[in-house]
Amino acid sequence: FVGLKVTLPPGDGPFLSIIDTGGAAPQYVQNAASPGIRRPSFQIVCRARTYTDAMTMARSAYSALGKVRNMLLSGAYYLKIEPMQEPFDLGADETGRPKLAFNIHVTKRS
Repeated sequence: FVGLKVTLPPGDGPFLSIIDTGGAAPQYVQNAASPGIRRPSFQIVCRARTYTDAMTMARSAYSALGKVRNMLLSGAYYLKIEPMQEPFDLGADETGRPKLAFNIHVTKRS
């Protein structure tokens, strides 16, 4: 699920959401008019029936994303994806499901 305004389906999950958090300024290469490198950032939020289930999903996503180096994914070339901290507790969501998150920094070619 992408964004803050997405309605999650009912149930225990687990559910993973990706929320755009802005990121760093792009990098321009030599005299190019448009950026050569983009550096967005995102928050990964995991919800599940239990804290353990939410943490398991968060750690799986953390591990998978942290391995991305010099990869072409869905037509975009990712130089790297870096988790910015370990998963942390955000408390319960509006339905009482535990909610854990971590932030990532992405470096990709334009």
